Amino acid sequence: MPPLPSPGLRPWLRQRLRAVLGRALAAHPAHAAAALVPAAATATAASQALDARCTALDRRLDAAAATLRLRSAPFSADMTIAQALARHPGTAGVLAAHHLPGCGGCAVRFDETLAEAAEAYGLDLEGLLAALAALLAR
Repeated sequence: MPPLPSPGLRPWLRQRLRAVLGRALAAHPAHAAAALVPAAATATAASQALDARCTALDRRLDAAAATLRLRSAPFSADMTIAQALARHPGTAGVLAAHHLPGCGGCAVRFDETLAEAAEAYGLDLEGLLAALAALLAR
């Protein structure tokens, strides 16, 4: 069997399903007409279930890819606090050293960027970013 393509599994799976069903119907033409109606209903239900599973898998793959991109990207001013905390386990310590000790439990960490936090609390953004970048250099 050929390897699965990484982006969008549904077209590949549909093509394979059509090929298998086509061979089965061609092999038994006498039974094809009698079996066509229930088989069509079964195929439709199977296709819908397959679509739902493929959609869920596509979402999980997209989330995994986003996490990998985040973990390989440098810290930036437009990164949210939650993204920075997810980027490196030492981030919480750096934020605490820059007088932001409660960022890990703050409700706005998902929306507030490092630049916004630095501005709101009068912090040196460049110094904060340099300290965070030092985490990645270790």
